[in-house]
Amino acid sequence: MKIIKTGVILGLILLAFLSLYFGSYRTFAKARRYISAVVESRAADTTEEFREAFDKVLNYRAPVNRVEVVKFLGSDILSTISREGQPEEVSRELVEYVEEHISDNEILHLLTIGNAYLALWRRYERPEYFVKAEGYYKEIHKRAPKLPQPIYNLLVLYRATGNEAGVSQMAEKIVRYWPQDTRLKRLPETSETEEAEEKTE
Repeated sequence: MKIIKTGVILGLILLAFLSLYFGSYRTFAKARRYISAVVESRAADTTEEFREAFDKVLNYRAPVNRVEVVKFLGSDILSTISREGQPEEVSRELVEYVEEHISDNEILHLLTIGNAYLALWRRYERPEYFVKAEGYYKEIHKRAPKLPQPIYNLLVLYRATGNEAGVSQMAEKIVRYWPQDTRLKRLPETSETEEAEEKTE
């Protein structure tokens, strides 16, 4: 009986140690890896070096899961590609890297990538960026019909390309859901993404 009690006590001690290791320590370690990756990425000369820096974080197992890491990384990359003078190839590869790691079940991930492709389209006007942005916004709208960002940004896309049917459809939704919102009048010049960028400048 004494041996059983000793075994139970040792088991509890081991369990407590493992909980501490996989909880506090590995969470802290992953946070440190993320900070190191940010520092390394700023000195990276190629997108491959950027990938290598963040792969160390994304592939490290810890209670802070990939969802949170990808959320922060996506926001950082959106800010990066919005800066003047960023080469298109680099911007596209950065967006594609985050896109590889997003979770299809996370609305915020889809919105971040949609906004990134919207930023690419506004700057370079390539049809493929438009298609990507529109696809993400439509998917988000299907899952969360009353979420404002995809509706407003779809309206921006459709106005910019002369899609009158799309404009009418999105405008009707805005009037239905937010009849007091006066932003509808100024949407040809701005979008949810641009407003976010202005606040960070």
